Amino acid sequence: MKNLIFKISILIFCLFFTSFCDAQTKKRSLFKKGNKLFIDSIYEESEINYRKSLEQDQEFFKAKYNLANSVFKQERFDESESLYNAIQNQSEVEEENNKVQYNLATSQLKQNKFNEAIENYKKYIKKNPQDKDAIYNYCYAKKMLEQQQDKQEQQQDKQEQQQDKQEQQQDKQEQQQDKQEQQQDKQEQQQDKQEQQPDMEQMSKEDIENLLNAIQNQEKETKEKLQKNKKQKTKRKITKDW
Repeated sequence: MKNLIFKISILIFCLFFTSFCDAQTKKRSLFKKGNKLFIDSIYEESEINYRKSLEQDQEFFKAKYNLANSVFKQERFDESESLYNAIQNQSEVEEENNKVQYNLATSQLKQNKFNEAIENYKKYIKKNPQDKDAIYNYCYAKKMLEQQQDKQEQQQDKQEQQQDKQEQQQDKQEQQQDKQEQQQDKQEQQQDKQEQQPDMEQMSKEDIENLLNAIQNQEKETKEKLQKNKKQKTKRKITKDW
């Protein structure tokens, strides 16, 4: 019975080991095929093979790194940035980690993410101060950042000027509107005044005669009233002297 259990255990181990060896062989075969395609600049096919290699071993660092490189070569810089970010400091070899840092910075530079690129180039240059390409890219990123900031400031100034111009136009329109309202009020006042005055053209001959008679009667009454007041004053004066 013990021998049977032992034999079964050995068989299971052999099957597992064989499967593991097959997976390792397959991942390396796919990885090498991906490398050959990458060298031939067939980046889409190399990406496919690196992904298949990673299906056999998700922790295969070189396949992950080369996958990121394939994506970068296809100018999918946002995706390559994510892939490089995911494998930072995962290698046991410091030089490989440095390459990841450099390529991460370059992916960010390609997307005009100048602040992030500057920080990653700075970290890389501290470890590799003789790398002229990294120093050049670092200086270029700083220059582009300054230009970007200047452009943003100019755009902001332009927007503020446009806003000031719009406010001035709005003020002018309001002034014109006020002027129109004043003219309209003046016209309404003139119209009211005209409505209060009799329209001679629309009056009949009889109406005009009646109006003239009324005016004459009013003048006559006023004249008689003045004469009466004058007589009363004269009478009071005579009485006082006498």
